[in-house]
Amino acid sequence: MKREIELILDSTHDAMIAVDKKGIITVYNAAAGKLTGKVPSQVIGKPVTEVVDTTRLPYILKTGDSELNRKQMLGDIEIVTNRMPVKNEMGEVIGALRF
Repeated sequence: MKREIELILDSTHDAMIAVDKKGIITVYNAAAGKLTGKVPSQVIGKPVTEVVDTTRLPYILKTGDSELNRKQMLGDIEIVTNRMPVKNEMGEVIGALRF
């Protein structure tokens, strides 16, 4: 099942990055790698702040608020991105997602 999910995520043209509640990258699909020039297998397990210096995922983890259709500089290009918290069944923030 895990491999199937990886194939689905890598099939999309949308860059997707997910972090756990400590800000450690758990998902970094192929489109994210193309956009940033970083190899997904080399960034999984690293703090997102070390990989994407303009990331707002730590803010999402802290506040639990979503940010939709926001402009963000990524190197010398501007992208439009969505950032959302991932919550458990009790409503606690356990991670964050950027796509």
